[in-house]
Amino acid sequence: MVSMIPKQARSTAAATGTSGKSRAERRQHRLMMLSFVVGSLENRRFRENVMIGSLALLGLAVLARQNAARTGARLIAWINDEPSPARPGTEL
Repeated sequence: MVSMIPKQARSTAAATGTSGKSRAERRQHRLMMLSFVVGSLENRRFRENVMIGSLALLGLAVLARQNAARTGARLIAWINDEPSPARPGTEL
Protein backbone atom coordinates (compact mmCIF):
# COMPACT_ATOMS: atom_id res chain seq x y z
CA MET A 1 0.00 0.00 0.00
CA VAL A 2 1.32 3.45 -0.95
CA SER A 3 1.37 6.05 1.83
CA MET A 4 -0.22 9.45 1.11
CA ILE A 5 2.21 11.17 3.50
CA PRO A 6 5.41 12.41 1.81
CA LYS A 7 8.57 10.58 2.82
CA GLN A 8 10.16 13.76 4.17
CA ALA A 9 7.17 14.45 6.45
CA ARG A 10 7.27 10.89 7.78
CA SER A 11 10.97 11.14 8.57
CA THR A 12 10.47 14.56 10.24
CA ALA A 13 7.72 13.18 12.47
CA ALA A 14 9.89 10.22 13.37
CA ALA A 15 12.88 12.47 14.11
CA THR A 16 10.89 14.76 16.41
CA GLY A 17 9.34 11.87 18.25
CA THR A 18 5.75 13.02 17.77
CA SER A 19 4.68 9.74 16.25
CA GLY A 20 5.99 7.72 19.21
CA LYS A 21 3.76 9.23 21.90
CA SER A 22 0.79 7.27 23.07
CA ARG A 23 -2.71 8.68 23.16
CA ALA A 24 -2.55 8.99 26.96
CA GLU A 25 0.73 10.94 26.77
CA ARG A 26 -0.67 13.31 24.18
CA ARG A 27 -3.81 13.85 26.29
CA GLN A 28 -1.70 14.47 29.39
CA HIS A 29 0.40 17.01 27.48
CA ARG A 30 -2.72 18.83 26.22
CA LEU A 31 -4.22 18.94 29.71
CA MET A 32 -0.96 20.29 31.12
CA MET A 33 -0.86 23.04 28.47
CA LEU A 34 -4.52 23.88 29.08
CA SER A 35 -3.96 24.15 32.83
CA PHE A 36 -1.00 26.47 32.16
CA VAL A 37 -3.13 28.74 29.96
CA VAL A 38 -6.02 28.78 32.44
CA GLY A 39 -3.61 29.48 35.29
CA SER A 40 -2.11 32.36 33.33
CA LEU A 41 -5.54 33.84 32.69
CA GLU A 42 -6.36 33.65 36.40
CA ASN A 43 -3.19 35.56 37.27
CA ARG A 44 -4.00 39.24 37.77
CA ARG A 45 -0.49 40.45 36.89
CA PHE A 46 -0.58 38.51 33.61
CA ARG A 47 -3.93 40.07 32.67
CA GLU A 48 -2.62 43.54 33.55
CA ASN A 49 0.46 43.00 31.39
CA VAL A 50 -1.68 41.82 28.49
CA MET A 51 -3.91 44.90 28.77
CA ILE A 52 -0.93 47.27 29.01
CA GLY A 53 0.71 45.58 26.03
CA SER A 54 -2.50 45.84 24.02
CA LEU A 55 -2.82 49.55 24.79
CA ALA A 56 0.83 50.11 23.88
CA LEU A 57 0.38 48.33 20.54
CA LEU A 58 -2.77 50.35 19.85
CA GLY A 59 -0.89 53.58 20.60
CA LEU A 60 1.97 52.59 18.31
CA ALA A 61 -0.49 51.73 15.54
CA VAL A 62 -2.15 55.15 15.86
CA LEU A 63 1.23 56.91 15.79
CA ALA A 64 2.29 54.94 12.71
CA ARG A 65 -0.96 55.79 10.94
CA GLN A 66 -0.61 59.49 11.77
CA ASN A 67 3.02 59.47 10.63
CA ALA A 68 2.06 57.82 7.34
CA ALA A 69 -0.73 60.36 6.78
CA ARG A 70 1.61 63.26 7.56
CA THR A 71 4.27 61.89 5.22
CA GLY A 72 1.70 61.40 2.46
CA ALA A 73 0.40 64.95 2.88
CA ARG A 74 3.98 66.33 2.70
CA LEU A 75 4.67 64.28 -0.41
CA ILE A 76 1.52 65.53 -2.13
CA ALA A 77 2.35 69.14 -1.20
CA TRP A 78 5.90 68.70 -2.51
CA ILE A 79 4.65 67.20 -5.78
CA ASN A 80 2.13 70.01 -6.30
CA ASP A 81 4.68 72.78 -5.58
CA GLU A 82 7.31 71.42 -7.95
CA PRO A 83 7.08 72.28 -11.64
CA SER A 84 6.33 69.28 -13.78
CA PRO A 85 9.22 68.05 -15.90
CA ALA A 86 8.93 68.57 -19.63
CA ARG A 87 7.66 65.57 -21.51
CA PRO A 88 9.68 64.42 -24.50
CA GLY A 89 8.29 65.81 -27.74
CA THR A 90 6.53 68.80 -26.15
CA GLU A 91 9.43 71.30 -26.30
CA LEU A 92 8.89 74.47 -28.25
